[in-house]
Amino acid sequence: MLRRLPIFLAVAAALMVNATFAGSSWPQGQHDARGTNFNGSEKMLSARTVRKLHVAWTYPRVTAAVASGSLVYGVFDGNTIGSSPGVVVINAQTGTVTRHFSARQLGLRTQDVPRSVAVWNGRLLVSTTRQVLSMNPGTGKVDWRVPGGADALVVSGHTIYTGKGCQNPCGLQASQSIDLSTGKLLWTHAGNFGHVPALIGGHLYQAWGEYNGRTNVYAPTSGRLLGTMPIYGEWTGDAHHTYAYVVTGQSITDKHAALKEIGPDGRARWSTSLGRAGDGYLVYAYSTIYSGSYRFSPGMVAINAANGRIRWAANLGQYLHLAAANHLLVVANDQTGQISVLNAGSGRVLRQLILPDKPHAVSGLTIAGGAIYVTDGSGLTAIRP
Repeated sequence: MLRRLPIFLAVAAALMVNATFAGSSWPQGQHDARGTNFNGSEKMLSARTVRKLHVAWTYPRVTAAVASGSLVYGVFDGNTIGSSPGVVVINAQTGTVTRHFSARQLGLRTQDVPRSVAVWNGRLLVSTTRQVLSMNPGTGKVDWRVPGGADALVVSGHTIYTGKGCQNPCGLQASQSIDLSTGKLLWTHAGNFGHVPALIGGHLYQAWGEYNGRTNVYAPTSGRLLGTMPIYGEWTGDAHHTYAYVVTGQSITDKHAALKEIGPDGRARWSTSLGRAGDGYLVYAYSTIYSGSYRFSPGMVAINAANGRIRWAANLGQYLHLAAANHLLVVANDQTGQISVLNAGSGRVLRQLILPDKPHAVSGLTIAGGAIYVTDGSGLTAIRP
C-alpha cells in the first residue's frame, strides 16, 4: 500500500491541475458578455510563477483565439500560397494542431472567411464574413448556420449577440441575436459598424459608427430599442454599474477620451479625463477600471470604479491591450510587442518580455490555464511559466 502512495499522489496532483485548467477558460473575445477582460477563475498564473514566464510556442497566421480546457481555438487567415483560411484547434501545452477546418470544410464560399470564434457548452462558434455557425470541434459536424456574418461574438446563457463592421460588400450588414441551442434567429438590427455588444445590468449596450457615433441600449430578449445616447466608445460593468470609454472630437488630433460611470438616466455619475484618444481596451476587476491613457504619458491608468479617482499610472507606451487574472494585469504593446505583467493593486511591474516575431500589431490577449496567449501580425504566441 505504501509503494502505491507516490503513484496515487501523482495521479491526484495531475487530476487537480487538469481540474484547475478546465475551470480556467477564456470563452470569447472579451472573456464575458460584460466585456470585463477579466478571468476570475484563473489561479495557475500567479505572482510566484510570473518570473518564470517564457515563450512556450508560436503558431503563424492566427488572428483571433479563445481557450477552453486543454485546447486553444484560433482563426487562421490562410495568407500563404496553397493554404486556405479556416479554424485551427491547438494543444495548449505543445502548440501542435489537433484539428484544422478549412473554409471548404466549414462550408464557406468564395470571399467568406472566418472572423472570430467562441466556445459554448462543448461547441465551437465561428463567425465569418457572411454567416455564424455552431459546430462540434471534435467531429467537424455543423449543428446550425445563420446567414449574416459577424466580427464579434458575445455569448450569454443560451444566446449569442453579434457585432459587425464592413467597408466592402460582405453580405448582410447588421447585428443579430441567435438562440445557441437551435440556431433560431431571434432578432436583427440592420446597419453597418455595430461594435462589440455588452450585456450589463440586464440591458444590451452597443456602440454604432465608424469614427463618431452613438450607443443604442436594447432589451436583450426582444431587441427592442430602449434608448440612444450620444456616446461613442467601449462598455463594461456589472449588475449595478455601467462604465464607458467615451471618445469625443472630430479629427484625429482633436479626439479626446474619458472614462465615465453612466447612471440609469444616461448621465455621467463621474468622469475622468484620459487625454488624447487612443485604444479603449478596458479591464474591469477588483473594483478598478484599467484603461489605456494619454493623460500623463503614453501608457495606462488604474481608476477607482467607485469615484473615478486614479489609483496609479504606468508608462508602457501607446496602443495597449489589457487583460487581468489572479490579481495580475497583463499589458501588450501593439507597436513594440512588449508584454508587461503588473501587480493589479499597485501597478508594480513584475515581468516584461518581447514577442519573438514581427509584425506585432496586437489584436488579442487571453489568459487561461496558467498561460498568456497573444495574437498579433505574426500569429499566436503562448507564454507560460
